[in-house]
This record gives sequence, structure tokens and C-alpha cells, in this order.
Amino acid sequence: MDKSYYCRVLGVGEDASVQQIKKAYEERVKRLKSADYADEPEYASRKLSEAAYAYRVLLGGEVPSAKEGRKRSNASKNAAATKSAAGETLKKKAGKTVESVTGSKEAKSVAGIVFSIIIAVASLAIGSCDSSPTPEYNYDDTAYMEANSQAVERVLERSMEYDFYGNLDGSSTVSDGEINWEIENDEEVVGELWGFNQDLSYALGIEGLSYGIDFYSGVEDYYYRISDYEVSLMLAEMMGAPAFEDIAGMVNEYRGEAILDYRDYMVFLIDTAENQTDEICGPPVEYYY
Repeated sequence: MDKSYYCRVLGVGEDASVQQIKKAYEERVKRLKSADYADEPEYASRKLSEAAYAYRVLLGGEVPSAKEGRKRSNASKNAAATKSAAGETLKKKAGKTVESVTGSKEAKSVAGIVFSIIIAVASLAIGSCDSSPTPEYNYDDTAYMEANSQAVERVLERSMEYDFYGNLDGSSTVSDGEINWEIENDEEVVGELWGFNQDLSYALGIEGLSYGIDFYSGVEDYYYRISDYEVSLMLAEMMGAPAFEDIAGMVNEYRGEAILDYRDYMVFLIDTAENQTDEICGPPVEYYY
């Protein structure tokens, strides 16, 4: 994902100075922690996480990639997949997923958010932009929301054409004991899913993930009501992907590496989206700011 996206998250221009980025981040954190959001803790927590991630990207060098630095973690079973049958309508597909995640736990604990903010503030300012007046962005811009809706529809219309198994080697000799099945209870995995989801969303041409999830589910602010794991399930469902439990142990032929945990699974989906989306779905949707 390019840095322009993260500039939008903090509400700064691409040519903003280091000090402008720091100030924008501090003001955003202050506002999200204020009484204005006392009745919306889940929304505020996710926005704090997004702001911290954007801060690290803009002032910490290269954009973190879902394809680099992946470490394996120990795990146990139960990746509940919600893949809908190919050709189902948007309403049916979204409805199934909404039902499957009702009553889920909060996406991130308060302690996790505080930790993210501490790390972000401690990041060294390498710098990414020059100085210029900070523009005002409207996060409820109708045209931007509509563009993201179109991006979701673009994928849904051709989702059955993605070739997943043609890029998987099922002859792998990986044993069941080598596969890390744990997802929701593995803090290391859960802690990385926000970044994976953003990378997969962007590879699918959906720039505003929250808008995309809301449109797909048909529920306002649904993105902020569910966990990052559940968001990942919805993205997999959008592109008609097989469930993690169905392909765990197979080799991702884009990289020649076995899918041994949920992060490997997300990397495979990102590889597939990056290599196939534009060819299958046509030119990406244009976003206007």
C-alpha cells in the first residue's frame, strides 16, 4: 500500500513535514481518547490502532509488507471459514458472514492499543514528506464511499474466476503436526492481521477497507464491530477463496513456501490478489480526493 493512504489516515498531505505528521497524530489520538468517543470504545480503539500504524509507516521508512519478515508461531485448531458458494448474491454472501460473526469479541484489547501507541510515539522520525499546509479530508465523502462500493462489486462480479488451486501444490509432505491452527487465541497472529487485511484489501483494489466491509455486510459501521480475524474472513469470502483449513499444508507456489499458519494463508491470498485481480476484474476503480 502506498504512503498516500497512510497520509489520509492521519489527515495530512503527501508533502507534509515530519512535525506536521507528529502533530496530526497527537491531535488524532487526543480526540479519539476524549469524551467524544466515550460511547464508541470499539470504534475509537480501531482508529487508534490505524493511526499508530500510519505513524510508523510515515516516519519509520518503508511501508510494512505482508510478504516480508513472517515468523511462525505455535498453534491449535479451528479456523471457521465462511466461504459462500460461487455465484451467490452480495446480499446472501454478506448476510451469511454477518450472522457467523455475531457476538464476537472485541478486535483489540485496550492494553494492546496502548502498547501500539507507545511503540508508534517511540519510532524514529526518518521522514517521508516535505512541508506544506495540511489539507482537510472528509472521511465521509460520498464519492470516496461510492468508489469503494464499486471496488467491492468489481471483485464480487468475477470472484469465481480467481485460480487458487492452480497456484497451490497439494503434494506437500507437511504433517498435520507442523501446521499452526490457532488464530483467534494466538496474540502474535491477531496482532498482525490488521496489516494483512489492509494489504489484501489494497491488492483487491479496495482502498477504504472500512467502507468496503460496511458495503459488503450491508451494516453501517460493521467494520468497527468485528475483529480483524473476522474482517479477514470477509475478505477471503469476497474473492471466493478456499478456507485456511482447506489448504493448510499445501505449498504457495508464488513463493515455494508451505502454508503452515494463518499468516501464510493471508500471504497466499495477497499474492493471488496481486497477480490476478486486474487481469480478471479489469482496470481498478479510480479514487478521487
